[in-house]
Amino acid sequence: MIITFAQYCILTATYNGATASEVQCKTTLNPLMINFHLNELLKSGFVTILEEKDAEPLRYEVNELGLMYIEDYERANPELVIRRATYKAGII
Repeated sequence: MIITFAQYCILTATYNGATASEVQCKTTLNPLMINFHLNELLKSGFVTILEEKDAEPLRYEVNELGLMYIEDYERANPELVIRRATYKAGII
């Protein structure tokens, strides 16, 4: 599977866990696009929902498969890398 720039942005935004609204703040994508892509990324197994007791809203986090796709995307598109040093260090 090849990921889009929007999916790449969402994956990097969920590096340390994020709600859909936090993803929107980090990416400036519109909420409908974020929800669509989050659902697709969940189905594809690139992100997981963090299990937090009675947590609302849901928090999403990129998993190992998602991290592999981030790295593949960055190798193929070095001119589109987003804050590479910060998300790998867990600061995003």
